[in-house]
Amino acid sequence: MINTNDFEDMYNGLIVTVESEMELVEKGLTKRSKQQLKTIMYDLNKMNDTRDSKLFVPSYPRFIVDSWDFSDTLGIELLKLYELYKKIKNQ
Repeated sequence: MINTNDFEDMYNGLIVTVESEMELVEKGLTKRSKQQLKTIMYDLNKMNDTRDSKLFVPSYPRFIVDSWDFSDTLGIELLKLYELYKKIKNQ
């Protein structure tokens, strides 16, 4: 069992980062997929609400691994959050 504060801290930081990325997409300053970012936001919020990987499995890790650059900082952080998520149970 992990400390849920670790998950919450990482989650909160990633929500801000993904929102910023969405703004950059709107302004045409990044080539990320708007739909992928929306999916990530949905998944992050659902993960935070559920906190049990047996009840909800996010879809974003698959497309990050399949189509994002392996050195992408946001992708790495999102995958780290997914690893934490898999270790927590709804309390």
